[in-house]
Amino acid sequence: MRAFPKLPEDQVPHCGYQPPNLSYVPCSEEEYLKGAASASPMFPNAHTTVYSNEAFSIIAFALSKVTGMDFETLFNRTLVAALDLSGTFYTVPTGREYQGAIPGDPTETGWNSNLGPSGPNGGYFSTVNDMATIGKAILNSTLLPPAQTRRWLKPTSFVAYENQAVGRPWEIYRRSTNGHTVDIYSKGGNWGQYATAFLLIPEYDFGFTVLTAADFNTTALSQLQNSLPASLTDTLLPVLEQIAQEQAVKRFAGTYASSNGSSSITFGVDNFPALKVTEWKSLGLNMTEILQEVGGWSTFDFRLYPNHLNTGNSVGFTSLYYTQAAPSNSSTWYLGDPGWFIVDQDTYGNIPVGQFVFQTDKNGIATAVELRSTRQTLRRV
Repeated sequence: MRAFPKLPEDQVPHCGYQPPNLSYVPCSEEEYLKGAASASPMFPNAHTTVYSNEAFSIIAFALSKVTGMDFETLFNRTLVAALDLSGTFYTVPTGREYQGAIPGDPTETGWNSNLGPSGPNGGYFSTVNDMATIGKAILNSTLLPPAQTRRWLKPTSFVAYENQAVGRPWEIYRRSTNGHTVDIYSKGGNWGQYATAFLLIPEYDFGFTVLTAADFNTTALSQLQNSLPASLTDTLLPVLEQIAQEQAVKRFAGTYASSNGSSSITFGVDNFPALKVTEWKSLGLNMTEILQEVGGWSTFDFRLYPNHLNTGNSVGFTSLYYTQAAPSNSSTWYLGDPGWFIVDQDTYGNIPVGQFVFQTDKNGIATAVELRSTRQTLRRV
């Protein structure tokens, strides 16, 4: 390190990556906290987005103090045992090396590394199968209340790219498919010759994990490790959208009518997101014409979106109806989607006009729809 002056002895780190070969020496908790406290800040708090491994180690220290358990015990009780994971470990799974992918010497690849206090921010061992179980548990709110999961799967800040954001700890990517934006919540990480990409797509209740172990000196493998998650995402999104449309047609599309024929509503699916209301007659009157006239819309687009307010055999939807906005030049001040302003602007008896609840059979196929504002239940024809 000839470009830097010699450090005083009291400023020389004695743990972490050590010269001359950058081998990793784990810190004690005291050393770790002392180093974190004395580290030079890069920006003021909440000024900009900065990646922090240390934050997760400090959270682990705090959890251990609060619970009275070391973090490994806490990890095993609250995650591994709770989800019955058979291939997930906090430290090196001794005696199970035959089950691991070790692309070379176990020490040089990072397999045998003892990360000490850095373990909570990236030292776990797992399998694709267990990561799938963890992903399903997140999407299904198996371990957390649904409201907490929804708050967790949200951005907390942004980065320089328009199609990216960050969460806690999510790396969030936005992709466009079939005319709408899809948010992808991912968490990547690497250690030694190992790398992980864990992705969740809540809109489709879908996710996948890519675990790689490769010789980083091999350019082709390194490129594959970096490009595979993106390639899979770009390939899968159109397929997932097509499956969602096919499921919507089978489960909900069609005409629903009253026994005397005075009221009916028809739902369809086109090349845009959500169920589309193509016709709605209530007590002999054309409801779509009435709503268009009341709203003063020059054109009218009436669509239903799942609202996740019902359970069991009831599936709730909230609708938006307004003039579809065309894309605008990014240099102009522009609210591209007015829908979130007007979700419940029209109500009858304190119930939004655009709120519907489908009743389904044991296979999830709708048999009837409740039009909550008009206090009617129509049977599927």
